[in-house]
Amino acid sequence: MRTDESNPGKKKNARVQDLTHDFVFGFFKSLRLVDKGIGVVDEASKKFRNLKELSLTGNLIHEFDAQNLTQDLQVLHLNANKLLTCPDVSSLTSLLHLGIGFNSIDSILNFTPSKTLMSLDLSGNDLCDLVETANVLESIPNLQILALLRNPLYFIESYRKSIVAKLPKLTVLDDINVSVNERSSTATPSDQSPIVSPSPIVSEILNFLLNIRRTSVFDARGKTVVITGASSGIGEALAYQYASLGAKLVLCARREKQLADVAVKCRDLGAEEPVCEVVDVTNEAEWKAVVQRTGNTLGIDLIILNAGVSMGEFANQFTDVATFDAIMKINYLAFVSGIVHSLPFLKKSRNPNNRGKVVGISSILGIAGGPTRTGYCASKFAMKGFMDAIRIEEPGLDFVMIYPGAVKTEINDTRIGNVGHLDLDARGLMTAREAAEIIVDTVRRGGSAAARDEVFSLQGKLLWFIKDWFPLTRDLIFNLQFRKMMKKEGGKKKE
Repeated sequence: MRTDESNPGKKKNARVQDLTHDFVFGFFKSLRLVDKGIGVVDEASKKFRNLKELSLTGNLIHEFDAQNLTQDLQVLHLNANKLLTCPDVSSLTSLLHLGIGFNSIDSILNFTPSKTLMSLDLSGNDLCDLVETANVLESIPNLQILALLRNPLYFIESYRKSIVAKLPKLTVLDDINVSVNERSSTATPSDQSPIVSPSPIVSEILNFLLNIRRTSVFDARGKTVVITGASSGIGEALAYQYASLGAKLVLCARREKQLADVAVKCRDLGAEEPVCEVVDVTNEAEWKAVVQRTGNTLGIDLIILNAGVSMGEFANQFTDVATFDAIMKINYLAFVSGIVHSLPFLKKSRNPNNRGKVVGISSILGIAGGPTRTGYCASKFAMKGFMDAIRIEEPGLDFVMIYPGAVKTEINDTRIGNVGHLDLDARGLMTAREAAEIIVDTVRRGGSAAARDEVFSLQGKLLWFIKDWFPLTRDLIFNLQFRKMMKKEGGKKKE
């Protein structure tokens, strides 16, 4: 560092700067940066040249380069991050403990640990292959303390016996001491206990558990989000929400002008140039072309199937089923088509573990039937059946069903068929923006059991639980609520 000798003040300041940067960084021997939103550990970390213990628990680290840390580091905590593979820590020649629990690691086949490693925390990951895991761990010569609990392989009957037999120096496994009697009971004449692979049924169960565990928080920034019915209502509100979150938007609807207006507002909210697809989703060839074009150019990380229509008349007022057929084409078949044609692209999603996400916008009338909406109810029930089945067929993806109550949108004004006089009173209804905020939060939380079915309102949640146990009570609640929501005319409800 050069200094200006003719100016003593500058020289003094330079020395203070030296003290601030060099001395302070060298002073740290232990550093805890927990839940600070850290995504990358770069070369600047080498400034902590005397660091012995580093905790980066609860951050957003996807990849980790140990060469950016001092070789003398002895304890490293990377628990509860976003790691998909074990980090290469072979350059940390003094490392004694490595904590990489509660990430999304499903294999340690390429793990290259430090030879000095004595303690390893792998708990809460997605490890299924007991044989592979035991063989890799056997290559760590001084491993004495190991945690593997809360991995799918933990449920294999021979799990503990196999691990203990493979690791002769192991003293603690999953917080339980390895006793002399336990070790002697696992030893065979060759001193190597064979590892019994799980049966096909157990393997299938483990894989199912693995895919359930791989749900992930959805970060919309830079991700491709496809929204149908985006020209108004909930679809429009969702477009604004994801625009503000930095998503790449593909907005789909039939009405070109309204869709263009939505796109302009999305740009004002900070979205990259939104793609507007003027499409009739009931035309499968047209809808399929949009999905494939989007997938091939932008990829698909999240598809929200929101397009839908309703009706408003008692079934006995119809003389044919044309209205019911039209509702099924829009609400159900277009929904199915969107999922079927987007599956190949969702499996290549940039989300962690390539878990693409599908969101179906159903209704509280997809939980229990309501009067004057028979065809609408049937279409929403069909959506639920398809979604429940495909969750089992495609456990590597996240499928979320949304069950809003009555929301103030255009769907009540654009009913098809015999419209009749059965209008709903929109006063006091949830706004589309409020509904969109709930949906975005549900998707963000991932596709776990707690987030895969989102039912709006306390009344809706009550119906969810009583619909099969107390069907008469369910029908009574729906009938009373229906009458309460009917518009009044001249002080009387319309009948």
